[in-house]
Order: sequence, then structure tokens, then C-alpha cells
Amino acid sequence: MVESNQTSHNADQPNNGQDDSRPYGDMYWVYIIGAWAFIGLLLAAIFWPNMTERLKFFVATLWVLVTAFAVIAQVRINHRQWQIMEGQWRVMGDQLKAMDDQRALVERSIESAEKNSIYAQRAYVVAKIRDIGEKDDTLQFRLRIENSGNTPANDVTVLYAYGLRESSPHSKAPDSEIVVYDIGFTETERLGLIAPNGSYQVLSTPEVAFEHIWSQENKRFEPRDYERFVAGELQFYCWGRIVYEDIFNEKRHTEFCFVQSVAHPNGYPCKYGNYAM
Repeated sequence: MVESNQTSHNADQPNNGQDDSRPYGDMYWVYIIGAWAFIGLLLAAIFWPNMTERLKFFVATLWVLVTAFAVIAQVRINHRQWQIMEGQWRVMGDQLKAMDDQRALVERSIESAEKNSIYAQRAYVVAKIRDIGEKDDTLQFRLRIENSGNTPANDVTVLYAYGLRESSPHSKAPDSEIVVYDIGFTETERLGLIAPNGSYQVLSTPEVAFEHIWSQENKRFEPRDYERFVAGELQFYCWGRIVYEDIFNEKRHTEFCFVQSVAHPNGYPCKYGNYAM
């Protein structure tokens, strides 16, 4: 048979520094000192030599002792109550902090869910190359302005520029990761609303023809800059910004940049300048 020593109080549990295992708890020493003070007073009243009116001395001194120990006991009780209240306040503070942390977590979860919902449902308007025009002696981009999102795009406006250039309108600054670009847009097209799920409108840039000049050597008109285009020194660019508003009343924009050259006769996205916000 296994026996165990059971006690009414577990000494391993914290008790705020009070010895609750003694009788009367933290009032133990008050009772002990009070009892010894009473015994000492009684012995003094009986055996103290040359004392007159022993009964009067005993009663008066006993009243003082009772009052003093009553005050001490009240102080101890108040101190104990204060410790209990302090512990309760700490517990309440921990509970309030836990509630605040939980509320903050719920708010972050709600905010994250709202953002994910917006990202999943918002409009995404982008520019794609549909074709490069139908004439052989001119340069032209025909762009497909498409809403690939799940909700309509409102107030769609395309700001853009185009032309023959020796370098791309978007490039990285020397010794930096910053992309600098030419924002000098010359054309504006207001497309209004574009429906969701792949709906689109077509935007055609003005045609750019090589200027023909008279060649005295060949005795004929020849296109100026055509040789430079064929040699790759010049490329035809179209770049711009699509501005629109989604159904969540947020302003959005998409940057685009395309190039047509001998290497890319059907047009191709530029290295920089294509991103959506």
C-alpha cells in the first residue's frame, strides 16, 4: 500500500510571502504577541511592588493594549486586503492586455481579409500589343487596353507618347536601381468604362511615316532615317500611363512601354516601364 502525507496547504504554491500554513494565517503573530502582552500586564498588575490601585492600572493599560492591537490587526487586515486587490488588479490587467491583443489580432485579420478581397475583386487594366498597323511604309501601334480584373474599371484615361528614338524612354540611372523615364505624354484618350473579365478597347497611335527627301545621288525621293531604323540606331516607341478608378473608389494606374524595331518587327515590351499599381 502506498501512503501519502496530505496537508491542507501546499507549501509549493505562492502565497505572496504570507505563512498561511499557520493557524489564523498572517494574524498568527499578532495573537501571540497580544497574548504575551496580556499575560505580562496581568503579572505586572499582581506582582509589581509598591503599586497602588492595581485594578485601575490593569483596566487602563488593558484598554490601551486592546486598542493598540486592534489597530495593528486592522492594519494587517488592510494590508492583506490591499495585496489581494493588487493581485486582482494584476489579473485584470493581464486579462485586458490579452483582450487588447486578441482584438488587435482580429482587426489585423479583418484588414488582411479586406485587402485580399479587394485584390481578388478589383479591376486590373493593362495595355497589350494588338498589332502594329496595316501599312508597310508607316509605323503605328494598335494597343489593346484590357481589364483583366473581376469588376469594372471606371473613368479609364490613357496618357501616352510615341515616336522614333535612339534610346528607351525608361532606363536605370547610372550606378543606381532607380528607373528614370520620360513623362512627357503628348496624347490623351478617354475610354470611360471598361467591363471586367478580359473586356477591352483598342487604342491606335497616329501613324508615323518616314519623311521622304530628294536624293541627288539616286535622283529620287528616299525616306529619311529609314537606314538608321534598319541599322537599329532608331526604334519606334510607344509609352504611357493608364489611369482609372476601381469599384472601391481607389485611384489606380498602369505604366506601359513598347518598342518596334528590326529585331522586334511586331513590337515587344520594353525592359523597363511596364508595371501596375
